Amino acid sequence: MVPFVMGFRDFQVGVVRGDEESKDPFQVMLNQHSYEEDFHWHWFLEDLQTLGFDPTLPMTDAVRYLWSDDLRVNRSIPTRLAAICSRAQPYVTFTVVESIEAISIRLFDICRKILSMGGSELKFFGETHWRAENTHTSHSMGPEMENSCKAIILSPQNRALALEYVDDMFALFIEWCDELLRFAKKFGRDFPSTVTEVAGDSRKLSHDGVLAWEQQSKVTRMHAQVEEAVKVEQSAAA
Repeated sequence: MVPFVMGFRDFQVGVVRGDEESKDPFQVMLNQHSYEEDFHWHWFLEDLQTLGFDPTLPMTDAVRYLWSDDLRVNRSIPTRLAAICSRAQPYVTFTVVESIEAISIRLFDICRKILSMGGSELKFFGETHWRAENTHTSHSMGPEMENSCKAIILSPQNRALALEYVDDMFALFIEWCDELLRFAKKFGRDFPSTVTEVAGDSRKLSHDGVLAWEQQSKVTRMHAQVEEAVKVEQSAAA
């Protein structure tokens, strides 16, 4: 989760936080939201220490681990969010942020309930973060700002676009959860050994080997596309 959590912090500061003098109610709420999110990554790092996921290792091993294929989706999400929102109108960014907010409230509700069964007291994965997510901008800035947003009438095209982004965010975070689940099943709970194994696999890669793998993958995809095209033609002929 490290690439996502730290990258999401940069997304909040560098993209979500906009013109501080803006009168657009969406941007005003986004700015406030970005400040409220500012400390959450500290909770995450504290939890890693509490859980014992804080090994000492060479910097190059840390880089190999964080940029491994096992964490590809985690790394990509902040960049994909920035690509959507960097030049978007505030209502689009607001749609994206609030969609993620809805996902996170549900996620951390599950986490805190698991922790209530016993175990370490955590902040990011526990009650502290869940309560913070439940009292974010749209809930805490009062009815006046909320009513200002509700009074904005989006065109049918803009409303349709916003709904598409809602669906896109949920699909994106399903990808994220699937990757985390694969990672957990693959490596289990022994984090230091996990880092060592992932870094070791990375060191074994050669330039020629990577090129050969990429070429083979490309050929496999081409074969699959040809087979799919043949099936479509056969179906049409029938």
